[in-house]
Amino acid sequence: MRSDKILSVFSRELGKIVVVAPGCAKVPNRFGGAIEPLNYGISNIYRSVGGNFYLREYELKKPFWEIRRSLNRLESALFILSLVDKTSPLELPEPELFDTLLVFLDLIDSGGDPILLRYAVILKIFHFLGFLPSLDTCSSCSGKISKEAFVKGDTPILVCGNCAGEGTALKLTEGLNLLQEMRRKPLALCGRIKYTSRGLEEVITYLEMLLRGVLGGVGLEFSGSNI
Repeated sequence: MRSDKILSVFSRELGKIVVVAPGCAKVPNRFGGAIEPLNYGISNIYRSVGGNFYLREYELKKPFWEIRRSLNRLESALFILSLVDKTSPLELPEPELFDTLLVFLDLIDSGGDPILLRYAVILKIFHFLGFLPSLDTCSSCSGKISKEAFVKGDTPILVCGNCAGEGTALKLTEGLNLLQEMRRKPLALCGRIKYTSRGLEEVITYLEMLLRGVLGGVGLEFSGSNI
């Protein structure tokens, strides 16, 4: 119906699902602004005989007002939610990913660094979904990577210096340590990681390659200049 809205919802129990919100396009409607992007809440959803999900009730728990008041925070939050929407399969529960997203939103809502936390949560999202290459082991010889790593070609797979040869697209030094630390630490601690501008630039370049590889040209705007 024209008065209904189709929502993309990321839930803890069901993963990403497509939900019909009856009458939501009307003004006013019984859901009000509760189902706007970013809102976290408890939903009552049922599945029809035809297999469609329908929203019956929604109880708003967290609107994340501080994120909405900051352009940088809002841009980072919406970027991450869009990334999850584009990369998550339908109806595959990912409770650990859901909890991590909620921690991310809580952290930037309470004043955490939206830039560094954004990069850290991208790594964790790709790890949960199985897209993140090893950041500690050479993909060629399986040796341990510690001080520097190289990316060959357009794929974001890391190799050590002995296996790099010619034609490397990216060399990671300070950025390698930053990537490994963000991958290893809980997200709540990633906002406190110290980094250099060079290390951050290397991380941004690597993540751009990773995003292109995973999204296959679908594209999410990703640039350090417009964060």
